[in-house]
Amino acid sequence: MPTQIVKIDILSSIFSGISDICIADAPADYAVATIATLTNWKSLNDVKLDSTSFTGDAPTETQVKNEKGSVVVSTAVAGTNKFEFICYNTSAAMLLKFLGARTKAATFATGDVVATGSTVVGIGKALPIVTCPIMVANDVANQAVLFPMAKIVSTIILDSKVLAVKCTVTAQNIDTTAFDTAMIIRGALNVATA
Repeated sequence: MPTQIVKIDILSSIFSGISDICIADAPADYAVATIATLTNWKSLNDVKLDSTSFTGDAPTETQVKNEKGSVVVSTAVAGTNKFEFICYNTSAAMLLKFLGARTKAATFATGDVVATGSTVVGIGKALPIVTCPIMVANDVANQAVLFPMAKIVSTIILDSKVLAVKCTVTAQNIDTTAFDTAMIIRGALNVATA
């Protein structure tokens, strides 16, 4: 009897849309950490519509051919997992986290060019790099892409006349019992916590 071709899955699983991007604190020891032990999940708030773009390098293949043009061996190099997004949230907390900003001492008096009670954060002293878990949730928050050990490099930009933070996220290699470089989570996310 001939072998029958069957579907890889009875029902396809489709990751569609983006509802949120969240970060967690980097664990002290990735070797013993799990998804369940990642803590202090925070929504980044106000990610620009359609600004999230997966921009990783595509895998490459190099073919070694003989004099006849036949492939003797083909070698492959894996691609990278990377994405970018623009966030309109420029609160002090966002700038402190992603741009290495520092709270600056500032006292203003009545009549000064800046109002009394104003606060100031400075950027540019520290490299705008943070390493932590980051998760992109789909439109109904029942699936997510997780980079457990992501390097996030950020800068400020002006987008549509709005000051924003542009983040470039790269999944760094990790291989533990609980983590891989990039992971797909399927199941309801606790958005009150995430």
